[in-house]
Amino acid sequence: MSRTTLSDASPPETSPIDTTNDNIPASDPSPRFLCAHLPDAAGSTVALDKDQARHATRALRLSVGDRLQLIDGRGTSAKATLTAADPDQTTCTIESIQHTPAPTPRIELATAIPKGPRADSMVNDLAQLGTDLLIPLITQRSVVHPRDNKLDRFAKAAAEAGKQSGNAWFMQINEPTPFADVLVCDAELTLIADPYAKPVADLVSQLKSVKTVRILVGPEGGLTDQELSAARDAGFTPWCYSPNVLRIETAAIAAVAILRAQA
Repeated sequence: MSRTTLSDASPPETSPIDTTNDNIPASDPSPRFLCAHLPDAAGSTVALDKDQARHATRALRLSVGDRLQLIDGRGTSAKATLTAADPDQTTCTIESIQHTPAPTPRIELATAIPKGPRADSMVNDLAQLGTDLLIPLITQRSVVHPRDNKLDRFAKAAAEAGKQSGNAWFMQINEPTPFADVLVCDAELTLIADPYAKPVADLVSQLKSVKTVRILVGPEGGLTDQELSAARDAGFTPWCYSPNVLRIETAAIAAVAILRAQA
C-alpha cells in the first residue's frame, strides 16, 4: 500500500491531444500547481483545490489571464490560463496537455528512517531526485518506526517537492515494511548499501537493461549479519559507492542520485 496526497486513479494510457511539440519543461517559469484530476481535452475548465487556490491568489497574487502549469503527479501535466482568481473559487482553462512516460529504470528505495527533521529533509531530497517508491524499512536495529501522521507528512512533502522540481511522476511512500518482506520483489537489479563491499561491476550497463532496481539502506547501527546474509541469499548485491561511512539520509540520497544519473 502506498501513500499519496493525490488520487490513486491510473493515468490515461494515451492523450487525445497531439503535444509532440508542446512539451512542458521543468525550466518553464510558469508557477506549478497540483491538480489530482486533469481533464483530457484542451479547452476544459478545472478548479484548483482550496490549498492550491489560496497559494495562487494570496501567496503568488496571480490574476485572471496569468499562465500556470498543472500537474497530477502521475505523468500528466498541462498548460493553463487563469479564468477566475478568488481564494474560494480559482479556475483555469486548459490550453494543452502532455503525458510523460515514467522514468526508467524504476527506482525503489527501502531505507531505515533517520530521527527528527533529518527524515523530512531526506524525503524532500529523494522526491526531487526522482525516487519512484520509498519504503520505510524495519530492521532489527531500526530506531524510528513512522506512524500514520508522519507518513502523511512525508506524502505531502513528497508531492510538494515533486511539484517544485518539475517531476511529472511523484514519489510514492509505502507503509513501514519488515526487512524480510522487502527482500521479496520483482526488481531485476537488487542492491544493498554496504560500506565494506566493492563497487558493482558494469553497473551502468545493468541499469540500462533493467526496468526496476531496488536498493536497501540499513540503519545507522548497521544491518545484522543475519540480515546481510538473508539479503545475499535473496540475490541482493552488496554495493559500496562511497569511501566513507555515511548517515542514513546521506546514503539514501547518494544511492538514488548515482542510480538516476547513470541510468
